[in-house]
Amino acid sequence: MVNRHEVALKAWKTMRANNIIKIIKKYEHDKLGGYVQGYSMEDIERRYVLPMLEVLNWDMNKVNQNLFVRTSKRKGVEGGIQPDIRYYDKANKLICIEVQRPSTENLDKERKEKYDKDTVRIFGTRIVFYTSFENSQLYVFSKDGKHFLHEGDPRPHRMTYEEYYSKFNTLWNWLSDSEDGIRTRAALKANAERPWCWL
Repeated sequence: MVNRHEVALKAWKTMRANNIIKIIKKYEHDKLGGYVQGYSMEDIERRYVLPMLEVLNWDMNKVNQNLFVRTSKRKGVEGGIQPDIRYYDKANKLICIEVQRPSTENLDKERKEKYDKDTVRIFGTRIVFYTSFENSQLYVFSKDGKHFLHEGDPRPHRMTYEEYYSKFNTLWNWLSDSEDGIRTRAALKANAERPWCWL
């Protein structure tokens, strides 16, 4: 017997996956036109990242209330660096988004790890998503913030913009504000406590 709820949910997710194609095409158009390299982080955020988060079922009213207003030093509380976007999902779990320009996304490893640990320590989040839209990476921290899932792990949590559609289910599970996303992030947090994730 056909489960109508499952059919409707599949159609809904398919529609959202098709919407990500529109953002990808917009990015490719801007990239080929030579515009992307001149964009600021605010431009990347507004033109590509926020539309992507909307596709992933984020409540945009909540997002707009928690956008970080950048300053020249970008300093947050206790001397840490503020994440660009802070968002509480439907399970009231915090996700932090750090937006970067494609030309500056390869941060010094030590600086990046310090930023991540500061974010965990200050805000209590265990999920940090780095994105320039060109590339994205999910960091999932242990409770003490001392180790995390990263690119050296058995299951890399990285994705390029060309993969956002072909791997939409993975992107959805990583980041969507849905039962799928909440369940996946909970499992990733549990995995982050395992010894092979230690720095």
